[in-house]
Amino acid sequence: MKITRNALFFSAVLLGLTVVAIGHTEQKEQKQQPNFLNGASLQNGEKIYMTGYNTQGRKIPVKWGPHWLYMHGGGCLACHGEKGKGGKYPHMCSVKSPAITYKSLFGSGHTHGSDTEKGHKEEEHEYTFNGLRKTLEQGIEPDGELLNPCMPRWKFEDQDFRDLVAYLMFLDQ
Repeated sequence: MKITRNALFFSAVLLGLTVVAIGHTEQKEQKQQPNFLNGASLQNGEKIYMTGYNTQGRKIPVKWGPHWLYMHGGGCLACHGEKGKGGKYPHMCSVKSPAITYKSLFGSGHTHGSDTEKGHKEEEHEYTFNGLRKTLEQGIEPDGELLNPCMPRWKFEDQDFRDLVAYLMFLDQ
């Protein structure tokens, strides 16, 4: 098969348009990020992370989770630690909690799955804002896998979720 100059030129233009389109999509997602966080309250996000209550004193409802959470309450801090780095074995759970800082969730490298110490493979994936909310509320990872039953299923108001994500971003600093 003979490749002509025109065919090479057309292929190069097509490839260039594809690269530009991919770059434009990434820029669009980056531009949406600040819009999502507009009006976010770090104070409310911190309170939710630390206690499971917002600054108005309303408990973030838990639809599913360990019994001790219903009895004693708690927020993300109880399992993921003060800085969101994870690595803890929550009370009566046999799996280590993952890191939940903004970079670990929204950048490459967030892992989930069974402990590697038990011979199971952890998988990596990235979140979107909607994907994270689905995971926190329904217990479904972006790849469709169900979370461990030790992870509570929360029910967030839009503002409380936005504030929590802003606080997770703050933990990376």
